[in-house]
Amino acid sequence: MYNLECLQSNQGNRSPMTTRQLRMAFFLRGALVAFLLFLCVPARSAEILTDDGQTFRGKILEEDAASVLMEIEDGVEVRINKSEITYLQREEGGGKPAVSDYPLLGLTFGAPAVFNGVAGYYWPGFGVKVSLGYWVEFWGAQADLSKTLVQNRSFQLDLSLVGGHAEGQGNVVSHTNWSYYGLGLDANVGDLGLELDVVTGDKANTLAFPFQVGYVHRFD
Repeated sequence: MYNLECLQSNQGNRSPMTTRQLRMAFFLRGALVAFLLFLCVPARSAEILTDDGQTFRGKILEEDAASVLMEIEDGVEVRINKSEITYLQREEGGGKPAVSDYPLLGLTFGAPAVFNGVAGYYWPGFGVKVSLGYWVEFWGAQADLSKTLVQNRSFQLDLSLVGGHAEGQGNVVSHTNWSYYGLGLDANVGDLGLELDVVTGDKANTLAFPFQVGYVHRFD
């Protein structure tokens, strides 16, 4: 009887926690699906000027490192090699010239481990970034998969899926040996990088708001 009562008591204590965890997992799973769909949305309209003086206006259907597939008038599809493109303007981005592929490097203060080295690579519309840090008795690592919302040569704003691990005593997210995942919003103004995330993880009933701020240079 004593063991049964203890078991029932423990189950009663765990139920609200489990419910909250399931709700958070459901929310983040839905956010993940929405983010991946958003990541796959192509640019609505663009204008391309080629080396031989031709101008193409329409919708970009596909884009990779070598070429751009564009739908122009009457549903005609044209594939243009990037080596032949003199100028590409994405009209849905406020009429500003698109930024080409570029890497970034920086040093930041904040999660995952107080002082972090940051490295990443961005393509038109999306990018990846990794933050690694070590400080005295703890270390951390975080990865960002980003969808670019605004991108020009002076400002960039991204919505990101983030995941990381922090291990040791006293780290920024206030947990030890903690793996986490969630959503983040990061901005780059000149060489100033700012990021704020909303994450949960393998610690029960945990919701944290890790951040980063520091020098992040885009080689664009």
